[in-house]
Amino acid sequence: MKLFPDYFDPVSLDKPLLEFLPRDYTFSANIKVHTAGTKTCEPADYRVALVGIPEGRNSPASGFALAPDKVREALYQTARIPRNIKIVDLGNIKSGQTVNDTYAALTDVATDLLQKNLTIVVLGGSQDLTIPLFRAYKKLHRTCSLLVIDNRPDLLPSPDKSSHSFSFLRTIIQEKTKTLHQSVLLGFQQYLTDKSAIDILEKLYFDPLRLGQLRENISRS
Repeated sequence: MKLFPDYFDPVSLDKPLLEFLPRDYTFSANIKVHTAGTKTCEPADYRVALVGIPEGRNSPASGFALAPDKVREALYQTARIPRNIKIVDLGNIKSGQTVNDTYAALTDVATDLLQKNLTIVVLGGSQDLTIPLFRAYKKLHRTCSLLVIDNRPDLLPSPDKSSHSFSFLRTIIQEKTKTLHQSVLLGFQQYLTDKSAIDILEKLYFDPLRLGQLRENISRS
């Protein structure tokens, strides 16, 4: 993969103070992890790729730079999964000089991995990173389904017309493409959602379900 060394920082984690399982029985011991001391691997040899993204500059929240490795600290200590599911952790995508640089890098990486028929699991990052992932499917002329679990639909207009974690759904909708095959919004709360937002979603054939509806009948999800 020509993108591999240029786009990723290797995984670097301290040894945990407390280990719940012998190392050979853990998730991390049974996957391929890109570290500074490992040779470059070929993602096409794997079925699932973990991709960390320490990017959150388009979100008012903080802590995104630490999120991928925080997830790894917990994930790596869980029990191993069947060996016939070959997984590679490619590391963290390097943050670009601008957010749009990170978007472009993520689209490039996702496009390459999808062409190799890998399932991509993203660790960390703010919600607006859904946009470059969506664009990878669009670039390949593939359809995808989108499931959003949130307390409100992220359709707010951005004052500066940039992509934002509170407006990423609006950006995807405005791209006017047939890439989106099915869209579902789960768990939104009525008092945080303007009726016009729900009208837009229903007009575009989203399936919005309120948190109260899910509590009454979880099987609807």
